Formats: sequence, structure tokens, C-alpha cells
Amino acid sequence: CTFMLYRLVRQEHRQTKAMERFVASVTHEMKTPLCGIKSMLETFVAQKVPDGVKNKLYAMGLKEAERLEHMIENVLMSGRLKDNRLVVRNEVVPLKIFLDKFLDHRRRYIIDQPDTLSLTWEPEAASKDVSADPHALRVVLENLFDNAMKYGGDPPEVRLVVREVTSGIELSVEDRGVGFGPEQAKELFKPFGRSVDSRSAVQHGTGLGLSIANALVRRMGGRLSAYSDGPGKGSRFCVVLKEA
Repeated sequence: CTFMLYRLVRQEHRQTKAMERFVASVTHEMKTPLCGIKSMLETFVAQKVPDGVKNKLYAMGLKEAERLEHMIENVLMSGRLKDNRLVVRNEVVPLKIFLDKFLDHRRRYIIDQPDTLSLTWEPEAASKDVSADPHALRVVLENLFDNAMKYGGDPPEVRLVVREVTSGIELSVEDRGVGFGPEQAKELFKPFGRSVDSRSAVQHGTGLGLSIANALVRRMGGRLSAYSDGPGKGSRFCVVLKEA
């Protein structure tokens, strides 16, 4: 009884610490974009914005609002996944139309870095459709791209490669950033999981993105894998979905 009580106390202590880290992280992440948006609005109200930089400030404000919206969506989705309240409904998704729209949306918020994101199609995959839930797939790609932008180097270079593989269609999000040791690959998909090198390079983020992406891909009947040749050698996160 003493041993079991000791284990329960330790488990409760770990959960409490994890919750405290999560709340602190989310609070910090929410405060940063809010401060940016507030500062921008105060500048506009004071009428101190030259005409030549208005469009740039609008883009920055939209970027921070998008960041805040995505973070809130992740927190809510994490709760629905934990409680098994999230329903995934697969349908036929025309991949080329879907990905072109997704990349156009992402590029709207990249200021002065037009070449940061690229999309490469291998010939046999260009006309393929996949079986997926469009909303879930968008959240998966948002989280993978956010991860690549954080850890993809300075400046980041993120590439989405679409290819046909034996088990379906692979969407590979690749960067040239901090990378990780091969033995750390599975740990990255646990909530709050980060490699040692990632933690030393970038501290921000809720730590939920990759675990949410992994859970959503599994519910769509696919798989998500992480690959790297080692620290400093970049990363590849590969989503494999069934062909429709």
C-alpha cells in the first residue's frame, strides 16, 4: 500500500508539473501575438504610420492573429482528442487543389521571405486524390509547417514534397534546420515532446502540435513518421495517406 501510494503521489506530481508548464507556455504564447496586435493598433490610432509601410503592418497583424487562432485551435483540439469527442470524416480530397490553396494561405503571412516555402510534385503524384478529412489534414499540415518554421534554420527553408509510395501518397515536410538524433524520433510525437537540440534552439510553442498531427493522421487511416540524419542536418516529417 505504501509503494502504491508513493507511485500515485509521484504520478500526480508529474501531472501537476506538466500542467503548470503547459499553462505557462500557452499564456506566454498567447501574450506575444496579442502584444503585437495591440502595438500595431495603437500605432494606427495615433496616425503615425507612413503610407509606405501600412501594407506591411497589416500583414504583420494578420500573421499574429493567425498564430493566435491556430494556437487556440490546437488547445481545443487536444482536449477533444483526449476526450474522444473529435469525429474525423474522410472524403475524396483533390490533392493539387488542396495543397495549392494551403500554400497560398501560408505565404500570405510570410513577410519579405517569398522563397521560404516551396512545393515539389513527383510526376506520378500530381494528379492523385487522397482519402482524408480536409479540416484535419489542414491542421496536420499547419502544425508540421509551424514546426519546420521554428526549427528550420535562419532563415528557414521549408519544402513540401508529394510523391507516390507503395502504401499511398506521401506528403513530406522537409527543412534544413536543427534536426535531431534518430533515437529521438518517436519522442517528438508525445505531448510536450522536443529533442534536446530543439529545446536549446527554440523555447516557444505549446508542445502539442506534433502529437495532435500524429493523432489526426492515425484517425484518417494514415501514418506520420519523423526522420533526420542527426543534429544540424534538418528534418523530414512524412504523412502517408491512402489514395482515394
